[in-house]
Amino acid sequence: MNTAVKAAVAAALVMGVSSFANAAGSNTGTVTFTGTIEDSPCSIVVGDEHQTVNLGHIGTGSLMGGKESSKVDFHIGLENCAFTTEKEASTVFSAIGNESSANPGSVALMRIGGGEMAGSSIVIGNHLGSAIKLGDAYSENLTMNGSVAAEKQTLNFKAWVKGDSAATTIDTGEFSSTVNFTISYL
Repeated sequence: MNTAVKAAVAAALVMGVSSFANAAGSNTGTVTFTGTIEDSPCSIVVGDEHQTVNLGHIGTGSLMGGKESSKVDFHIGLENCAFTTEKEASTVFSAIGNESSANPGSVALMRIGGGEMAGSSIVIGNHLGSAIKLGDAYSENLTMNGSVAAEKQTLNFKAWVKGDSAATTIDTGEFSSTVNFTISYL
């Protein structure tokens, strides 16, 4: 073999060996794509369809006698809206199995591990802090762009814990309560 061919073969071998010598391990995984296509003029902003609202650490003394905790803001963003004549969004919150037994229309505080906590409940309100009972429709004007509603909308709400006015004790501990919402366009 001539020296040029030998040099080329040697270089190819060195490059091949060095590339294997530097190769690191590999990782594998999967990606699952999920979603829902709904008959609606809007899409809910990703992340707003499943939210967690932290109501904080609340002392029983701040709830006794029907008092309320601080109100915490939350919102539902809508995007890519294709409105024609709609001018309002109507939101209904429901809590199947999580409605307060002492305060119908409010959300029960469900103890981590199970069971309803007695003495207080969660209230959902509009952006001004007026209570919205579970199952009742709350209508809000859409942001307009001329005579047509804008492509992006934000529905603003508040939530807080309210003590039962007749309660002599309030259960303590961690809670996690879930509500569903349905938005209709009028």
